[in-house]
Amino acid sequence: MLPAVATLPAEARAASVSIEPDPIFAAIEHRRASTAAHIVALQDSAAEEKTNGAGLAEAKRRERAARNADTEAIRRLFGTVPATLLGVLALVRYAAECDAAGDDIWMVYMTDEDEPVYGYQALFASVIAALEKLSARA
Repeated sequence: MLPAVATLPAEARAASVSIEPDPIFAAIEHRRASTAAHIVALQDSAAEEKTNGAGLAEAKRRERAARNADTEAIRRLFGTVPATLLGVLALVRYAAECDAAGDDIWMVYMTDEDEPVYGYQALFASVIAALEKLSARA
């Protein structure tokens, strides 16, 4: 058991148990994969720029595609409501990990509308929704 989970009261640990897998874990792993792909695309693009290679245009296209995929992964992450307390904890820990690494996931626009919703606003809404749902079960 995770050390932080061991300190939770027994009823909170019980509330975190779910028959269905918590979708937030898949969303976190999806974001990790999209970030890794984006980093590779950035490195490839930088290498082509440095050598003024013939593949620069294609490398830039892959970089844009990877950036767009990463943005969508952030939107999916923050749009996913954790189903368990462990999921809430994992989401908040992942967001803190990203922040500590200098990742600006907080400022990603969640919509393409005139009135933007930022990532941090969606994160708060997701955590609040999860905690409300979990507290109703308790």
